[in-house]
Amino acid sequence: MYDVRADRVGWTVYDVETGKPALFEGLVLTELTHETADELTSLLNRSVYGSRQKRLSKWPLLPSTARRGAGKPLPRR
Repeated sequence: MYDVRADRVGWTVYDVETGKPALFEGLVLTELTHETADELTSLLNRSVYGSRQKRLSKWPLLPSTARRGAGKPLPRR
């Protein structure tokens, strides 16, 4: 899976698993505009994973107030 992070000059597309900058047609994807980095990230992820999105976790991200009992004290026993 690929993602975008800021670098010294612009934005870098990087491999989430290795942390290294991604390559596209022999070019290292660094020092890009944010828009270009986002577009290339989407392109690379689609080429690797197809139209489905890879989930990093099997659990959905929910705000703590959405979980059952969040913010309520535990019952005394």
